[in-house]
Amino acid sequence: VDLRVGKSAEMFENRKKHEHKQTVKSLSLFSL
Repeated sequence: VDLRVGKSAEMFENRKKHEHKQTVKSLSLFSL
């Protein structure tokens, strides 16, 4: 159970990082 919770937490962190990267990319494109 702990392993599964840790894995989903890691996936959540990765998704947040990915979304953040996409947002930054969109913002930098928009500012051009």
